[in-house]
Amino acid sequence: MRKDLKDRTKAFAITTWNLCSNIPKSREFNAFISRDNLAEMKALHTEASEILAIIVSSIKTARSNGK
Repeated sequence: MRKDLKDRTKAFAITTWNLCSNIPKSREFNAFISRDNLAEMKALHTEASEILAIIVSSIKTARSNGK
């Protein structure tokens, strides 16, 4: 589980970096392209939410086992 989460988080970071580095700097082009990247951005948001939920659940479990 720990290795899987580490690999998943690393893949998320790399995908996010690639998406952000490919977004152009001009506002006009950014507005046009953002529609194409919307699906990828939604997928990244979903992945971030799932990773965060796993981490929060792990913290809660660790705290309850420590008491």
